[in-house]
Amino acid sequence: MATTRTRKQKESAMKRPSKMSKASLGAAIVFLLAFPLASHTPAQTALVRFDFTGRVFSTFGVPGAGNSVSGYIIFNSSAPLTTRCGPHCARYSQSAPATFVFTTNGGFRLRQKLTSINILDKFENGTGDYYVFDADVGSTSGHFSRLTLTLSNNSNPFIPNISIPTTPPDFSAFQFHTVSFFGFNALVPTQRVHAIITSLTRHKLGRGVPSR
Repeated sequence: MATTRTRKQKESAMKRPSKMSKASLGAAIVFLLAFPLASHTPAQTALVRFDFTGRVFSTFGVPGAGNSVSGYIIFNSSAPLTTRCGPHCARYSQSAPATFVFTTNGGFRLRQKLTSINILDKFENGTGDYYVFDADVGSTSGHFSRLTLTLSNNSNPFIPNISIPTTPPDFSAFQFHTVSFFGFNALVPTQRVHAIITSLTRHKLGRGVPSR
């Protein structure tokens, strides 16, 4: 009987490490599978939203456009520099979820993907500077639609650098502050709603970027 118990104790002792090894191996496999998923999770895009309102002062080809506009632009403030057109001139490409929404009180509404941010600072030519946010759809050889928000000066430029602004610039300090829709057919103007900006504010975001 003593011999039988001793054999069983030895067999049981030999089996225990095997069970522990399987458990450890399973945990290691779970860790290895989970690690790549965590390590390859993309960083959240630095999205910023500016809300605007405006007063319509020129229209063409859009019946009943109304007399006021409102909307917003959502853009990636950390987008890499795409093009340098000089030491103080830059273009930043934008893609979804970057968005431009333009609505008039007459019922005209467009929502287009924001495609670029163009910046010229005051040191380029000594006379002008601008911020231009564009949302282009279509081809210049056919039907083409552009939504654009522009802050610019033809004299006394003051934009300090070519970085994308994350706080709305003081639009009233610019000589020109407009938000507009332009429609073209083979580069022939067919539609226009042109407005002077009356407010430009940063939207207070919660989690993510709300749209409406």
